[in-house]
Amino acid sequence: GALEQALRDGRRVKAVASGHSTSAVARPDDSQLAINLSNLDRVLKPSHQKSVLPAYARGKGTALVRVQAGRTIRNASKALLEAGLALPNSGTFDGQQIGGALCTGTHGSGATFPTLAYLVMSIDMLTTVPKPGGGHEIRKLRIEPTNGITDPHTFRPMRDLVQDDAVFRAAVVSFGTMGVVISMTLKVREKFWMRETRQYMRWSALKPQLSQIARSADHVDIHINPYRKKGDNSCVIIRRQDIPWKDKKKLPERPNDQDFIKWVARTFGTDLLGWFAWNMSGFVADGMDKYCKRKKPFESASHKVLITGLGYDIEASSSEFAVNVADGGDMVDTVLDIADTHHDHPKTTRIRHSSPLGLRFVKKSDQLLSPHRNGLNATLEIPFVVGTKNRDFALDTYEAALGNARPHWGQRTSIDAAKASTLYGADWDAWKSVYARFNAVGMFNNRFTGQVGIDR
Repeated sequence: GALEQALRDGRRVKAVASGHSTSAVARPDDSQLAINLSNLDRVLKPSHQKSVLPAYARGKGTALVRVQAGRTIRNASKALLEAGLALPNSGTFDGQQIGGALCTGTHGSGATFPTLAYLVMSIDMLTTVPKPGGGHEIRKLRIEPTNGITDPHTFRPMRDLVQDDAVFRAAVVSFGTMGVVISMTLKVREKFWMRETRQYMRWSALKPQLSQIARSADHVDIHINPYRKKGDNSCVIIRRQDIPWKDKKKLPERPNDQDFIKWVARTFGTDLLGWFAWNMSGFVADGMDKYCKRKKPFESASHKVLITGLGYDIEASSSEFAVNVADGGDMVDTVLDIADTHHDHPKTTRIRHSSPLGLRFVKKSDQLLSPHRNGLNATLEIPFVVGTKNRDFALDTYEAALGNARPHWGQRTSIDAAKASTLYGADWDAWKSVYARFNAVGMFNNRFTGQVGIDR
């Protein structure tokens, strides 16, 4: 196949997905063979499963499904719903292919939910392994925790089953640098309904309660107007609570309160939205205030309620940073202060925002390079529509000011080897050891491995 030929030719390979990620992780260069996974889009039954599953893979109302890496989260949710199942959590956009979303540490929001990678029980991956007699070959490996869900007595060839906690914790969030992930077995739950409510607050009142608010519902998002008025910022707390399933002939759709923005983007492109942010920031700030003050609740199937973004209509770039929830308020203050002081800077250093900031909460995750560590984490996403002037300058300024906040791997970041070592310590070294095992010949080198100085 294509991978075998690339190995013989000494050519580098990059799996490409939906292109939602804006970091070096997702961008192949001209010298790489780009492997499009769009045709790998089926939802299947797990294979060679143990008759008695390990405790971590069991649970009331749960099931295991194997999803091919090229299936979008949106289409996976539709297939699961038809089977009476659902993903327990999701990010705010569902257009990503599931393989790309999980391997970059994508997350939803909820004090009891780690990154979506916690759903992964098993990975099927094409990678390079040493060949008897010398050299390397392409093989399909199944990678799982030490006490994995696959029965080693029925899986063949047995040498292609890797059940090792250290390898698994590295491979789940590995950015396509260890091979081409073709499918994942996920732990899902029975379908459920969800109710969303909204509460308006000013940031000065919200900040002292941040930790309690983060735990006040199953899923909590906070959207913050970056434009300061009368010394304060408007916010909306969005709470989503799981409730029992309701049988409806047609699932309710989210209210179309963003139709004008969608129409502008579709008709004139996102450059016009960026122009508004740059030249009419007062108008944009007032619009964000009105958005924060909307109170209409919403109920539907879980996957309808969890998806809130404009990702299908708005081309945007963003950075996101994670800290312990106790430091989340100070992280937000740092960004709001910069936004306020740079609003009227000279044009070369001026910052004008086009979108609210998104504050979410993620439980500690076990993957070696998950940014979500040390208890409950607060994550702050800073989005800009693509047409916004000085967008990259703004994101770089925020990253520099936030110091040791951990960046989202799938969004814009300038992280290098020294910063990765500082942020992840021994876990960075452990991850690199597994990376060296599967990328021994440098076949999966990419822009990201060059950026962090680990090309083979």
